[in-house]
Amino acid sequence: MIGINIQSGSPKVQVIFGLPFFWRRLLSGLLCKMLLHFSFSSHAQHPDSLEQALPEINILGANLDKTGYANRLLDSLPPTHPLPLAQRLILDNLLFIRANAPGTLATLSARGLGPSHTPVFWQGFNLQSPQNGVVDASLLPVWPGDRVELRYGGQSAALSSGAMGGAVMIESAGRQWQNNTGWHPSVGISAGSFGRFEGRAGLNWSEESFSSETRIGWQLAENHFPYVNTTQIGAPRVRQQNNALRKIDVQHISRIGVGRRRLASLAVWGQSANREIPPAMTEASSTSWQRDQSIRVVGGWQIQNGTRFRLEHKAAYFDESIRFQLMGDVDSSRARTAAWRSELTMALAPNWLFKTGGAFTRQWAIADGYQDSSRWFVRNQIAAYGMLEHGIPHGRLTVLLRQEWFGQESAPFTWSVGGEWRGWRFHLSRNFLMPTFNDRYWRGLGNPALRPESGYSGDLGWRFPKHRHWEGEASVFHALVDELILWQPGVDGIFRPENARKVWSRGAEIRAGYRQSWGAYRFKIHLNWQYTFVTNTAVYAGEEQVLNKQLPYTPQHLAGMQFQQYWKNWTAVYLHQFTDVRFTTTDNASRLPAYQSGTLMLQYLFNAKGHQWAVDFTLENCWNQAYQVIAYRPMPGRNWRAGVYWYW
Repeated sequence: MIGINIQSGSPKVQVIFGLPFFWRRLLSGLLCKMLLHFSFSSHAQHPDSLEQALPEINILGANLDKTGYANRLLDSLPPTHPLPLAQRLILDNLLFIRANAPGTLATLSARGLGPSHTPVFWQGFNLQSPQNGVVDASLLPVWPGDRVELRYGGQSAALSSGAMGGAVMIESAGRQWQNNTGWHPSVGISAGSFGRFEGRAGLNWSEESFSSETRIGWQLAENHFPYVNTTQIGAPRVRQQNNALRKIDVQHISRIGVGRRRLASLAVWGQSANREIPPAMTEASSTSWQRDQSIRVVGGWQIQNGTRFRLEHKAAYFDESIRFQLMGDVDSSRARTAAWRSELTMALAPNWLFKTGGAFTRQWAIADGYQDSSRWFVRNQIAAYGMLEHGIPHGRLTVLLRQEWFGQESAPFTWSVGGEWRGWRFHLSRNFLMPTFNDRYWRGLGNPALRPESGYSGDLGWRFPKHRHWEGEASVFHALVDELILWQPGVDGIFRPENARKVWSRGAEIRAGYRQSWGAYRFKIHLNWQYTFVTNTAVYAGEEQVLNKQLPYTPQHLAGMQFQQYWKNWTAVYLHQFTDVRFTTTDNASRLPAYQSGTLMLQYLFNAKGHQWAVDFTLENCWNQAYQVIAYRPMPGRNWRAGVYWYW
C-alpha cells in the first residue's frame, strides 16, 4: 500500500569487525587467544593430520544464528501446488495472520508483535517494504520443495532491523542434485469454489554438479463468496463484491558446482498481481483496486574448504511498484533495494566456530504522497557483525554482536546470547526497528526526527527427549519494545507517527506429537497451543484508558491440531484451528468472537508408464464457520479445491 493501511553518505567510522572500540578489543583478544590455543594444540602435527585435529563440523550446516531459538519447519503437509504464504501459515496455525479477505492484504504477527516486527526473508534477504515496513503474505508463493522455516524471538543481531517478534525464512532451492541427469518437466492444474483456477508448470535440468529449474504459477479467482451481512437490516445473505484476483509468478533457480569447493547460485523471481479491494460489510459497493509488480534477483558465490571454513558472497536487487486506486484517486509508489553481504565462517579449534561478516544496503523510494513526489528518497545502510559458538558436552553456546549505521545515523548496538543443553534452550537478545520511508517522509505528516524502536527479548524452552512415538516441547517468552512508532491522532485529529508507547509481550507455547504405524498404515497427530499477553506499559498523555490492555487484533490463545494418515499411496490430513477473541479497539471495548475452522486434505499418488501423477482435494472451513479476522471483513464459508499434477 502507498502509506494506507486498508485494515483500519556513509559514516566516517573506522570499522574492524564493525564493532565499537571496547567490543573490538574484546572480540579481537578472544579470537587471538583461540588462534594461539589452536596453533599450540596442532604444533608438530603433519599437515595431512590437520583435518583430523578439527572437529567433524559441517560448515555448510553451521547455525550460529539459530542457537537457543524456537524453530519450526513447515514440512508436515503434502505439497502438490504453490500456496500463498499466508494460507500455508494458517494451516499450521503457528502465527496469527491478519487477513482482510482471500487474496487481499494479509500480514503476519509473531508473539503479539505487529507486521513490522515479523519480517519474511527470501534467499536470505528481507522482503519487508522499505516504505511501509510490512510484507503482504498473500502475494508470496510457497512452492513444493521450498524450505520454509519459522523462527520465534528477537533476531536483530542476526537479521538486522525489524526481527523483534519472529521471522519467516523461505529458501527456493529448486531440486537438489540428482543421480538421473536430464530434463524433468511438470504440469498441474486445479479449480475450486468461487471462480478459482490455478496452474503451474516447471522444467528442471539436473546432473551431478548442476541444477536449474524454471517454474511458472498463475492464479485466477473471483472470490464472490456468499455471506450473511449482519450490519444490514434483516441480515440478508449477499455475495462479496469487487474481490477478483489475477496473479502470475515466474521463478528461476540455478546452482552450479565449480570443482569440489565452489558453488554459484542464482535466483530470479518476477511477479505481477492485479487485485480488487472488496468493500467492508458497512460500506457501499467499491471499485478500489491494487496493482503490484516486482522483480527480485539474488546471486551467490560460495567457497568451501572442507570442514575448515566457508566464504560466501551474496548480492540482491529488488524493484517493486504499486498502483492503488481508492475512491477514484490513483496513487503510485516504487521502491528499489540493492544489497551485498559477505560472510566468513571458520572452525577455529575443536568445538569452536566463528563467523564474521559485513553488509551494505541502498534503498530508494518514491511515492505520490511524499514531500516531493518527483524525488527519490535514499537510505544507505552499513552493517558489520561477528558470531562465536562453543560446543560443550551435550550442547553449545553462541554469542552474536552487531552494529549498523543508516547514513549518518547509528542504529542501536545489538547482541544475542543463546544456548542449548540436554534438551534445554535459552536465548536473550537486544533488538531494534528503524522508521520507514513513510514514517519520515509522508507529506505534512512524516517525522524525520523519529527514533528507532529498541527492546529486549528472551526465550526459555525444553524439548522432550527423542522417543520412538512421542515428541514435545514447551517454552516461555517475553519481549519488550520501547519507543514504539505508531500513527496516532493529535489534537487536530490528524494521524501522525510518534515515538511514545512501550509494549510488553509475554506468553507460553506447548507442542506435542504422537506417531504410530501398522504395516502400510501410518498416522501422526500434532497439537500446539500458544498463549500471548501483549499490553501497553506506557502510553501517550491522555490515553491512560489503554494502559495494560491487550493490543488490538492479537488473540491471547491460538491452538491447532494436525491429524495425518498414510496408507500405501494415499494421504489424508485433517487440520483444526482455534483463534481466540480479538479486541478491535485499543481500550478493549469492542471485540470479535473466537472462531474455529477445519481443513481436510486428500492426496493420491500413482505411476503410469514411467510418469508420476498426483491427484488432490482440499475442503476448507469444513464446518462452514462464519467468522471475521478483521472487523467487517467476512471470510468465506465451506469451499473446495481439486487438482491433478504430472511429473516426469
